[in-house]
Amino acid sequence: MINSKTVQYPFTEDDMMRLTEYDDDLPLYVGRAAPGTATSVPGWQIRKFTYDASNNETAMQFAGGTNDYSQIWDNRALLSYS
Repeated sequence: MINSKTVQYPFTEDDMMRLTEYDDDLPLYVGRAAPGTATSVPGWQIRKFTYDASNNETAMQFAGGTNDYSQIWDNRALLSYS
């Protein structure tokens, strides 16, 4: 199992589906989930990236403050990150 048992092996990060939302050609949100997980249901690990004025990455944070696969991709802009 990965994290809080929301994704079962044999999945690795390379086996996961990946969705990315871009802002000015830079990734803003990256989500990973087991293959077949709908974007409207819990099962996503979502990362949010922030950048400085020179477009250097300054932070990568997880939705809900955890790297668990328990978030809803469609709600990514409304979630809290830490």
